[in-house]
Amino acid sequence: MNFTFGITTYANDDQRDFTWRERMRMMCDSIRKQNIPNYEIIIAGGPFVKEGRHSGSLHNKPDIVHIPFDEEATPDIPLRNSDGKEVDWFYEQNNIKTGGWITKKKNLMVEKAKYENMVIMHDYCALMPGWYEGQLKYKEENGDDWDVQMNVIENLWGQRSRDWISWDNPKYGQRTPMPYEDDSESAMKHSYISGSYIYGKTEYFRKNPFPEECVWGSCEDLGWSLPLRDTWKYVMNPHSKVRFIKPKYIGDEPFDRPRPGLYP
Repeated sequence: MNFTFGITTYANDDQRDFTWRERMRMMCDSIRKQNIPNYEIIIAGGPFVKEGRHSGSLHNKPDIVHIPFDEEATPDIPLRNSDGKEVDWFYEQNNIKTGGWITKKKNLMVEKAKYENMVIMHDYCALMPGWYEGQLKYKEENGDDWDVQMNVIENLWGQRSRDWISWDNPKYGQRTPMPYEDDSESAMKHSYISGSYIYGKTEYFRKNPFPEECVWGSCEDLGWSLPLRDTWKYVMNPHSKVRFIKPKYIGDEPFDRPRPGLYP
């Protein structure tokens, strides 16, 4: 199996420090240690580390492709729909520039990807040992006929995070972790995918681009995944695991509510 790993990142002048570099290095090293025969790493955004600590293991490697990105760039969208109703308070409250144009970065990486399987991660996800073996095991047991695949996601402390999650499943309720063994059509059709970690077929991402009218924090993951649920083949592979490598306080806190006018 061949893989493109896409990492979206952002670092301003105050964040281009050891912490950011160390996190990026850990992500890249977690991919390299899988011993995947054919892979590439695409990094969209952030500075290109030409020298100094981690330059040798981060950007100055043949497996890295860097896509420069203007962090001041924003989507050209109306704040109100055709009926004059407010579309999303997020844009107006935050003047849109406080949220990174992460959907554009993801689409740029998809466009540049050269392998048929693609993992898209935010800059705090790392593959756990055995991730690639888990992919091979799932393929051997279930074949390769799917569009999008979820894996086990853990937070920094090893607790389950947003992976195989119900959106409106009548059995489990809204935004509830579903049993990994439930691979029913109902689970597939009543779920959503959090934007932190998305794994699918590159061609599927090209046919179903991320909504560039949305920025980070505006439920861009819902805007992408919910409209696809009636047609996608979405599967759960519990043999592969990823972990957040920085604190993400989402497990015990209320999930963000959907924005009015954007999602079903």
